[in-house]
Amino acid sequence: MHCDRPRLIRIAAYLTTLGLLLNSGLPSALAQQYVPPERGLPQRLGDGGTRAGDFGSPSGTDAPPTDQPSFELESPSARPAPGGYTPPAPGLPGRREAGGTRGSGNCIDHSQLDDSQLVALMPIDNYGRTLSGYPTLFWRVPPNQAEAIELVLFDEADNEIYRTILQITGEAGIVSLALPAHAGMLPLEVDALYRWSFSLICDSADRSADLYTEGWLHRVEPAPDLAAEIDEAAESDRPSIYAAAGLWHDALSAIAEQRRTNPEDEAAAARWRNLLESVGLGVIADEPLDHAD
Repeated sequence: MHCDRPRLIRIAAYLTTLGLLLNSGLPSALAQQYVPPERGLPQRLGDGGTRAGDFGSPSGTDAPPTDQPSFELESPSARPAPGGYTPPAPGLPGRREAGGTRGSGNCIDHSQLDDSQLVALMPIDNYGRTLSGYPTLFWRVPPNQAEAIELVLFDEADNEIYRTILQITGEAGIVSLALPAHAGMLPLEVDALYRWSFSLICDSADRSADLYTEGWLHRVEPAPDLAAEIDEAAESDRPSIYAAAGLWHDALSAIAEQRRTNPEDEAAAARWRNLLESVGLGVIADEPLDHAD
């Protein structure tokens, strides 16, 4: 059979045009683009900044590239279960999971990829609110041979306002550090945004080999009805109130304190797991809970 190719092309073009005309007046979700809300801050997600305030790579102009082992964190549920965390804001530049470097100071065995990640216990958007002037922060530390851990806090203008370096055992587990209400440190200001950087120091002579995570702290003032609800609630009920109000650090710290006070409290353990699962961190919920501050 003879094929009239030009004629077929004209027919196809006509049908395509007809389809476009017929559908041009129909709304389409695919044709709409997401417009991020304005926060007046950089909106680049992914790898976070450095201790020197230059977002993108660890400090040092000759910092090596990083390997990013897969930690297989779960995707957080869009609608967390009761007691789960309700995110209050869009993401900010940060780094919840740290990758290993190729530097000579690498102090983590990456042969076991599911057990070799430094992870901040933070929502996936790297942002956490708190009512406290001196909140406690948490990280999951893998088995390591690090010389020390370091926490640095910066204000919104990237001025360093606090730094501490501590020794660790090298064992895997959850490490917590509280901002101190002593040593001359002022409490976090209400409505001010702060950036923190937490590092495993693999080689103090070559800080480009550090493994690090970064995120943001935001102290807020509770609305009168929320403050009253918290005051009237039983201690065991406060974490779910904090979580529903988007107060990540308060929820996590409250449950951690309940678990430390009574390690056999199965309800507290369940609340801890539920909160971590709500931000995709259920895989580390059974890690031993340490207290480093």
